[in-house]
Amino acid sequence: MKVRISATIKVQNLAPMPFFSDWCELEEAAAVIKKIEAMGGWHSLQIEDELEQTWTPKQFKKWLSKADDLIRDLEMYVDGGYEEGQKLAGIGVVLYFRKGSQLTRIRTNVGLEQIQNNNEAEAYAFYRGVTLLEEEGIQHVPLTLYSDSQTIIQQLNGEWPSYDDSVNRWLDEVDILREKLKIKAKFVHIERKKNKEAHNLATQALKGIVVHAEKEVLEQKKGLS
Repeated sequence: MKVRISATIKVQNLAPMPFFSDWCELEEAAAVIKKIEAMGGWHSLQIEDELEQTWTPKQFKKWLSKADDLIRDLEMYVDGGYEEGQKLAGIGVVLYFRKGSQLTRIRTNVGLEQIQNNNEAEAYAFYRGVTLLEEEGIQHVPLTLYSDSQTIIQQLNGEWPSYDDSVNRWLDEVDILREKLKIKAKFVHIERKKNKEAHNLATQALKGIVVHAEKEVLEQKKGLS
C-alpha cells in the first residue's frame, strides 16, 4: 500500500501554493507529515491511498497505528494449462502478502473438465485468483496480478478485444468480484520462467495432484525463476 500527500503552503505576500508528493510507503509518509507539521505554514494537509481513500493527518496516524493488522504488498501469480486430448484444464494460483512484518504465501490449484481451450483456462485462472482473495477475506487492497498469458493480460487491460464468449464470461466475473471486494488491480505480463510456481501448480492439477490453499509464513519471498 502506498500513499501520497497533498497540502497547501502559505507564504507572506504570495498566493497559496499547492504541494503534491510522489507515491511513497506508509512509513515515509508518516515522516514527511511529521516534518510538515513541525514547520508550520501548511494547510489542507491530506493523505490519499491507491484506492482513492483520503485521510486527515489525525485519521492517518490512527490508521497507521494498526499497521500490523493491515495486508500490504499483495501479489498474485496465476497460470492455466489445457490438455486437448483429455479435455482437461489445470489452474495454478500463488498469492503473496505481508501483514505487519510477516510474509505469507498461499498456493492452490484445481483441475477442471468443463473448460474448452487454453485461453479459457488462462482466463479462469484469474477468476480463481480473485475468488481466493474473497475466501481469505482480503478487501480494499491494491493487487498486482502476474501472468505469462499476454492475451488475457492485454484483454483485462482493455488493450486487446476478446471475441471468445468462453473467455469473456470469466473476465466479466473477475471485474464483478474485484468491484465487490474493492480491489484495485494492476495486470502485468511476465515470462513463463518468472511464473514457475503457478505453472507447476497448474501442471500438478493436470496430473491429479491437488494443492488446496496451502498457507505458510516465509522469511522472504521464494524465488520465482
